[in-house]
Amino acid sequence: MGVKRQQRAAPTRQGAPTATSAQRTFATFLISTPCAFRGEFESDKLSIAQVIKNIGDQRHFAEAGPFERHFYALHVQIHVHSPVVRYELDHELIVAVLSLIYGKSIQSHGQIWSSMGIWSLPDMLTIAPNDNYRLPCFGGDRTDWPSVSSSWESLADFRALLPLMTHSAEDPIFRATRSYAEALRLLAIDIEIAYFRLIQALESAAGAAKYSDEERFGHDQQLLSHVNWLESDLGNRGRATAKFLKDRLYQVKRGVSLWVRDHIGDNFFRSGKDTLQRSDLDTAISAAYALRSGYVHTGLRFGRWVSPFGDPTGSNETVKVIPGLSEPGLEKILSAAPSFVGLERIVRACLFGAIESKTQ
Repeated sequence: MGVKRQQRAAPTRQGAPTATSAQRTFATFLISTPCAFRGEFESDKLSIAQVIKNIGDQRHFAEAGPFERHFYALHVQIHVHSPVVRYELDHELIVAVLSLIYGKSIQSHGQIWSSMGIWSLPDMLTIAPNDNYRLPCFGGDRTDWPSVSSSWESLADFRALLPLMTHSAEDPIFRATRSYAEALRLLAIDIEIAYFRLIQALESAAGAAKYSDEERFGHDQQLLSHVNWLESDLGNRGRATAKFLKDRLYQVKRGVSLWVRDHIGDNFFRSGKDTLQRSDLDTAISAAYALRSGYVHTGLRFGRWVSPFGDPTGSNETVKVIPGLSEPGLEKILSAAPSFVGLERIVRACLFGAIESKTQ
């Protein structure tokens, strides 16, 4: 006759929350960031706690350097309806929203405990050294708008954004937020792909916006006049042809410029040299698209120009061009383009503006 094993209970708050109720149980994920966040956060659906590192493990324990890393346990409420575990909050979405709120690179290493009593090894192979650790998106408080201190307790000041964590993956703002968060994580690996992802974030957010023909085509008066002529002078066939052309002329870049203009507030703009101003926005977005197109279609390498190299604190929002060193025809584009830091600020400020307008 065999001996019945006693089932071992999961650790309590010091480790992972207990799984005593099918109505309210949790899964725990390990997340990390180069930023030393202060304090902890707890609500009815999620909590964030410090993870104490082994003092003898120096691999990700260095202070203020490329290898600095701080770890936190993210506890997420789940509902268990056997045999299906349904997550009330998607941890990937939570990490993306946290990145947006704090303007920080935050990475998930996967689930380490589940309410089913299963422990898992985290994925630690994706941590890359980071030479840009002094940038605002990696360490310290964000003093630019929207400003926030690097304390988990600050989440209480952003309760209006917490419902975003329950949105569908198809929500344009969520898709944009995820692209923004991925851009910050990619910066240490490939700045051109990271820049690409920031533009993708703007496209995702702006894709559902509706604009009038005057707004979409008004920047090209010759095009607008031809479309108007078709509609007014050629009867039903002309109107059908004009509609066909307008539907095919997606004007994606123009739509993004209009969306940025609508969602960026005056508190975004800073005085001083090498900062973006409202009058720069249209040309900055156009130049960023030109860099993206060159990268996609011709293999243009522009990373060293938009990189914060030589600007460790991230004060330059525009590109510093050295005459004669860039490829032919590239100098004019670079002189109008935002740096990675400038584009990151545009994306974060616009997403905040869009979320605020939805919650008002």
